[in-house]
Amino acid sequence: GVRFMSHLFKKCVLCSAIIVVGAGAFILWNSEQTIPTAGIPATPKGYSWKLAFDDEFSGKDLDTTKWVTCYDTYHSADNGCTNDSNNELEWYTAAGVKVASGAAFLTARQQQTAGSGRSSIDGPGPGKLTTFPYESGMISTGKLRPNDHAKWSGSYGYYAMRAKLPAGKGLWPAFWLLPVNDQWPPEIDVMEMLGDNPHQILMTYFWPN
Repeated sequence: GVRFMSHLFKKCVLCSAIIVVGAGAFILWNSEQTIPTAGIPATPKGYSWKLAFDDEFSGKDLDTTKWVTCYDTYHSADNGCTNDSNNELEWYTAAGVKVASGAAFLTARQQQTAGSGRSSIDGPGPGKLTTFPYESGMISTGKLRPNDHAKWSGSYGYYAMRAKLPAGKGLWPAFWLLPVNDQWPPEIDVMEMLGDNPHQILMTYFWPN
């Protein structure tokens, strides 16, 4: 499951939560246990935590009021998107996302898929792949297209998920926070794991200057 909590006294909008996997199977699952409060930072006197976003994937389909299955560079003609700034080899499609038994399954498979570069609204740029050797899944609370509104965004909060990650060279499951206005940096990588080193979790902050 995924649960985001925010301070009542903060109303800034900065980050859109993105859960993304480069390849492999990435499972977000339900649990009867609640997220422990011991790890939540203390709040100033007179304030409390407020649940701002929650999904336990209890239905049979992905809740499209909360999630999109692409970056906001979704290309309707090729039915998907990619992130060529990371030199990724997969084309993200909605077919790579399934919900069942209280879990969201993000799955990649080796299948040649037609697509475009990340800036695919205007067509692929020089040197960008137009055919991808893999098809994969991702979910984001952000926008599907540049002029859309984000499904959900928040700032200055406590972000948590329960997940089972895949091992294997080339796999890159990740849990990112990115700005809704597409400016970069900042970026908060809550969790990243390189599949050929599954015993190490990376956490990174990118900040201007």
